[in-house]
Amino acid sequence: MQVKLEDEDDSIYQRLPGFVGGSFLGTKSDSKNGSSVGKSCPMNHGHLAMTYFALATLTILGDDFSRVDRIGIARAIKKLQRPDGSFEATGFGTESGMRFLYCACAVSYMLNDWSGVDMDMAKDYIRKCTTYDGAMGLHPGQESHGGSTYCAVAALALMGEQKSFLKSDDRYFKLVRWCIHRQKSGFQGRRNKVPDTCYSFWVGATLKMLDAFDFVDTKACCAFHKTCEFRFGGFCKFPESRYPDPLHTYFSICALSMMKTKGSKALEPMLCISNRASKRGVWNRVDDDFGGAEQV
Repeated sequence: MQVKLEDEDDSIYQRLPGFVGGSFLGTKSDSKNGSSVGKSCPMNHGHLAMTYFALATLTILGDDFSRVDRIGIARAIKKLQRPDGSFEATGFGTESGMRFLYCACAVSYMLNDWSGVDMDMAKDYIRKCTTYDGAMGLHPGQESHGGSTYCAVAALALMGEQKSFLKSDDRYFKLVRWCIHRQKSGFQGRRNKVPDTCYSFWVGATLKMLDAFDFVDTKACCAFHKTCEFRFGGFCKFPESRYPDPLHTYFSICALSMMKTKGSKALEPMLCISNRASKRGVWNRVDDDFGGAEQV
């Protein structure tokens, strides 16, 4: 189900402002059962994840967002929030859940404009995704997972709601305990899985935001990453992988940064960029040229 204002036609709705990751999105799926309906979808509209990545990249490069349609993106985010509080990735027939809720919060934070996010609905969705063990799944009723737990905790932190959401000692300690138990030298994403380099960031950054990173065995984690480092550069998913890839290399560097390895830069765990880049982000500026600065 997609959220759409009654006075908007499909052509306008499908061309929501934002950034795209390429010229082709894929094949449209049936929102009820997820099956393909055989209609190809050109990427001619904004995508929440691509918008987050684009703004983070622009921030790293020192851009001032002056050429970004900030108002249009905020309006698009509002249209993408579903009745259950989660967010769709695009304007028609795409998946939704905790990942895109995080992307919506990260984009709103970087744009310094929260007008597109109903925080109460978002927090309620996170609450419904919280499992018996204190961590979060991608959707209500699903198993706890390192990636979705990071997305939930980071979204709460970006909204400024982390402490109030976890004000119960039992809720906080259950979540910290679940994260700590994911370390098996490196970190696993969920129970009964082998360690994977990217989860050193997902779970490690969650512990960082919870002020519990001191519980991490950094020596063991660094040793695990060493076994995943390719001789010509880059990091693999786990030691048995044959080749490195950009995703696991980036998250490995982020994890090693949190462990303060030699030569690394301090990390902003909420946005997965360096503190240096975050501090010069436009959301930290108070000049009048950046619309919406007074809203936060």
